[in-house]
Amino acid sequence: MSLPVITVEQMREWEKATWATGQTETEVIRRVGLVIARRAMQLTRPADLVLILAGKGHNGDDARAARSI
Repeated sequence: MSLPVITVEQMREWEKATWATGQTETEVIRRVGLVIARRAMQLTRPADLVLILAGKGHNGDDARAARSI
């Protein structure tokens, strides 16, 4: 499975465009957390433990949002 890799500059441009539409950081982080949690549940069994590792910035926020689901 290949995943796209984007630069920090590309991410900042995406964030700027997203905030310009009126979406809030909180809402985007909540949605990303939900997607992460759903995918983790697809890839694991109910009794499995999942270790979440996240980088700097909003990655940690996304990970915390996924953990709470």
